[in-house]
Amino acid sequence: MSAEDLNDKSFGVLSLYGYTVNNEVLGVGAYSVLHSAFSKTHETEVAIKVIPKIRGAKEFLTQFLPKELELMKELVHPNIVTFMQVIETNVKIYIVMELVKGLSLLQAVQAKKQLNEKTSEKIFRQLCNGIEYIHEKGIAHRDLKCENILLDARGYVKIIDFGYAKSNLNSTDELIRSTTFCGSYAYACPEILQGRPYIPFLADVWSLGVILYIMVFGSLPFEDTNLQRLLKLVVIPLLMPTSIKISGRCQKTIRKILTPEEIRPSVSAVKELSWLRESSNDLKTSTLKETDA
Repeated sequence: MSAEDLNDKSFGVLSLYGYTVNNEVLGVGAYSVLHSAFSKTHETEVAIKVIPKIRGAKEFLTQFLPKELELMKELVHPNIVTFMQVIETNVKIYIVMELVKGLSLLQAVQAKKQLNEKTSEKIFRQLCNGIEYIHEKGIAHRDLKCENILLDARGYVKIIDFGYAKSNLNSTDELIRSTTFCGSYAYACPEILQGRPYIPFLADVWSLGVILYIMVFGSLPFEDTNLQRLLKLVVIPLLMPTSIKISGRCQKTIRKILTPEEIRPSVSAVKELSWLRESSNDLKTSTLKETDA
């Protein structure tokens, strides 16, 4: 949809809830337009996603959107965008969220061609923290990609877009499999591309590996323009570019993640790999020195 589909009259209801909407459009999605606004109640700027019901697909409005809203209400974590309020009228749905002033991870990578290893490690650690949090709550994101990761002005990670998320995955002792294939080909694990039932938690981990590769190398690990070729590439050992130098520990982390489902680590196990563990120790040492000073 286009920003022209909305006009000042559509914001009248928001003023009743103490929101003053800015005219600037922050983003346009398939079924929504994102605006910034000032909230008198919260005394801060917020983001408001406006969804005209007439524009939304039936499946989106009746299945994916209600599920996303229900999940967002229960997710409270520094690395997940904060849900504040939903306002619904006969013709529109308004979702009020934390306003993240910054870039998407995709924009950040494109601006610099690739990110240095230290910056990538800081971002990746926060990503793992956020995903570990939702996995512990029995939720898998299922659409992790650079576009769905925001970086605020201080470099903090905010994960967004839980429209394809699956919940209640901790209802049994066994890892539950899914047959709903969603997300983007470039970030999809082999079992999804092959059309096999997959473990949503481990699908998220594969996507994290793709994201880490993109950060440090500035390109996709597997070319996604041809599905048949992509299917072949994701099941053979990954080759690392030699033109960009990264540490052996970082390379090992990527290789450890982008593995077949049966040996792919959980996100908690990824956090224990030497690249992240040793970087964490360096950070603690640095903090202690600053405290001593």
